[in-house]
Amino acid sequence: MLVIWVATLLFPTLIRDFAFMPAAALFEPWRFLSAAFLHSIPMPFHLGFNCWALWVVGRALEPIMGHTKLLLSFVICALAASLACCLTALLNLQAWLTFTVGASGAVFGFFGIMLAIQRMLRLPYTEMAALIGINFVIGFVLPNVAWVAHLGGLAAGLAIGGFTAWRLRHATLVEIPVHEVPTPDNPNPPKAVVLHRVITTRDRMYDVLFYAGFVLLLLGASWLFYHFNYHTIYSLLGF
Repeated sequence: MLVIWVATLLFPTLIRDFAFMPAAALFEPWRFLSAAFLHSIPMPFHLGFNCWALWVVGRALEPIMGHTKLLLSFVICALAASLACCLTALLNLQAWLTFTVGASGAVFGFFGIMLAIQRMLRLPYTEMAALIGINFVIGFVLPNVAWVAHLGGLAAGLAIGGFTAWRLRHATLVEIPVHEVPTPDNPNPPKAVVLHRVITTRDRMYDVLFYAGFVLLLLGASWLFYHFNYHTIYSLLGF
């Protein structure tokens, strides 16, 4: 993201060509995802916070989910955030032609995944809930913040986190003995075991059905949105 942000400093037209805009996304659907890799040129704090949050929360989630499902979660939350921006166009015609950039929707999605896992597995979740609340309020205080995108990403993250926690609660665990090396101070170390999760074919089938189904759901929702609103887009663009 940092490389892309530097590229936008050199080529400002990248924002125009790849930022999400509901009207343009009808003809250029890659904008649904490409906008998550762009950030406002005069606001490096926006980029810095998103990179920090993705790094910190992503590192905590990767051992639980794996890098493939974590990447899919980023894509799903980014798509959900862009789709949520489309809903604002139903209330404000100007929103059809408004550019939106940033990975904040995916960041809120990662927050939602972590919160759902902590809540469903009965782990402490107060800090994550407070972090979400504070950042959501900031979205109302600071100007030009797409808080609807935050909400869309958060909703997708909560769904993914709920599914992940459900799979963890029904996971098959096996005990793997750990043999510690005796030392002069501890010639007979106690026996220890490590719990290892067994990934079965059924687990992989559930993952494929859930993630593929989620992507298809978002694609279907976007198709329905544009199917019922393309006349408005054509009139705004002068077709």
